[in-house]
Amino acid sequence: DWTSLARDASGNPAAVIRDYLLLPRDRGGVGLSRDELDHESFGEVYEWADVIVSDGADGVEARSRISYTIDTFREWSDVLHDLLVSFGGFITTDGKVFKLHVEKAEIPVQAFEPGDVDGSIVDGTFEYFTFSKQSRPNRVVGIYIDPTDEGNDARVRTPAIDDYADQLTNPR
Repeated sequence: DWTSLARDASGNPAAVIRDYLLLPRDRGGVGLSRDELDHESFGEVYEWADVIVSDGADGVEARSRISYTIDTFREWSDVLHDLLVSFGGFITTDGKVFKLHVEKAEIPVQAFEPGDVDGSIVDGTFEYFTFSKQSRPNRVVGIYIDPTDEGNDARVRTPAIDDYADQLTNPR
């Protein structure tokens, strides 16, 4: 059931993203309240992802599933971006609630045109940008328990291993 925060992992993108948005910030989530989500739009994406389609090998599978490990040291917006692009999802807001959508042919129901009486963007207030994963340097951070610290099992965070310098001299 996509409306609960059940412990069972479904892998359905709508359920995973809903759980991540509602997960408290101190536990690595976004920390939104249930009132800030448009449950109808999440339900529509949930049903879209659960449609059974051919797997191309004489079998069937659900249209979309997510399997993702959340890195709590990354910005929540980067994690959310990774989750959304994995199935063609995007989020909009009407200023009150966040709505989940998936890229597909559909009739527009929310106007984004400046100057439109029903539009939801005031002229000069909207900017849009994206970052390609190829333009971001690769970073690795490890956390481990140091057994040499005589009984102290404190977690140790390694320095970030960053190949930015390598990307400057050896672009991919």
